[in-house]
Amino acid sequence: EILSAGTLPYFLEIEDCPKDTLISWPKDLLAEIKRIPGMPSEQVVKEKMETDQLDSLEVNANFDTERYWQIHSKFMEIFHRNLTTRGLGDYFQKAAELTGKSRILFCFGIERSIVDYQRDLLMVALAESAEIDLTVYPNPFWQLKSCHRQILNTLYGRGFTSTANLSDSDFYSPPQWETILEKIDTYDAIVACSSSNKGFSALPVEVQSALRGREDIIWIDGMDIRENHEVPTCARLVFRREMGGFVEPVKDSESKPESNFFRKLFHR
Repeated sequence: EILSAGTLPYFLEIEDCPKDTLISWPKDLLAEIKRIPGMPSEQVVKEKMETDQLDSLEVNANFDTERYWQIHSKFMEIFHRNLTTRGLGDYFQKAAELTGKSRILFCFGIERSIVDYQRDLLMVALAESAEIDLTVYPNPFWQLKSCHRQILNTLYGRGFTSTANLSDSDFYSPPQWETILEKIDTYDAIVACSSSNKGFSALPVEVQSALRGREDIIWIDGMDIRENHEVPTCARLVFRREMGGFVEPVKDSESKPESNFFRKLFHR
């Protein structure tokens, strides 16, 4: 959003950013932004933050405008390659080892808040991809351009960025679960995700029943709260918004133990 507005992000302490955080960003280039001649120092920025005076921050008379736009140009190249839904879709397909035309079933649960940036923007990326034939369950009504503004205004951030991205023709008449279940083994990949710390248990009951006991699910963990990042035993590949310590997969009486294949992919 910052780049789309025509400016550059100023990251405090970017030099201390963990290697698995901001993986699509050139952190060395982010650090260079702060070194542009005339840019306020990090100490000054912190002081302004502590005194609630950020609106008074200014570059000085020696600000190197040419260097600023050189860096901005580099970031826009990275933006279009890695930070758009097209870039996200390409990254997902490569990581999931999907080649050619692929049929994907995308299942999700709703808890606490409808909006989940990682889940929803991935959904848009897959829906827009010419290489993906996407089925979504249940119906993502907040993603439709026809969704009433009064509904969107009640969502987190009033739905900015993550809602009303898809035409009604994409999901106007989503299939019933019984229809999906009849052909569930014909999909090239099944994606499951939840925006809740309840994890797998937040999925619709019928989805839980169908996925329990499998070992081939692509799991999306979009949480950004350091609480419960449980990984269901059905997962073979996990995309996580927030990196932390390894969490053992959830065990239940109907689930199989985690496979070596899953552990290898997760630790990679």
